[in-house]
Amino acid sequence: MNTREYAEAEEAADQRARNRKRAWIAAKRGAAQIIKEALAVAAQEKETRHG
Repeated sequence: MNTREYAEAEEAADQRARNRKRAWIAAKRGAAQIIKEALAVAAQEKETRHG
């Protein structure tokens, strides 16, 4: 493998790592949003039952 091929392979690996990190952040954000919505629904149901 020559220097250019090595550099291209390195860049491709970096790009994959960035994509994985971006996907992980998006998944965490999505999970946090789902939990937040579930807590809001639970609080509203509790309020409705006791109100």
